[in-house]
Amino acid sequence: MPPEWAPHSCCWMAYPCRESGFFDIEAARNEYALVARAIARYEPVRMIATPRDAEEARRRCCGRSGGVPDDIDIVRMPTDDSWTRDSAPTASWAPSSGATPATAVSTRATPRRPGWPAGSSR
Repeated sequence: MPPEWAPHSCCWMAYPCRESGFFDIEAARNEYALVARAIARYEPVRMIATPRDAEEARRRCCGRSGGVPDDIDIVRMPTDDSWTRDSAPTASWAPSSGATPATAVSTRATPRRPGWPAGSSR
């Protein structure tokens, strides 16, 4: 697995959806949007959001002054966790193997996190 500072094509985030994970979920959603817009100044961002929260995530991440809507893609996907390091699919591959990131995806999804499509970001 490459280190997090290695070159990559985008930053994956997940919009806060589970109120029990935060003292103030509205403040958390605002902060996540600010972080996404800051990152989007330097690289594309893909923000996973539940279908229920996707439009709200789009408004918060892309609709305010200073946002970079072309570089923040809201990806509708079932999730119950906003910490993508622990809940999102990960991929690692050896370029010499002939595999591509899409064919090397490991979903690591647990029964608690259904819905991750294998080999696809959508």
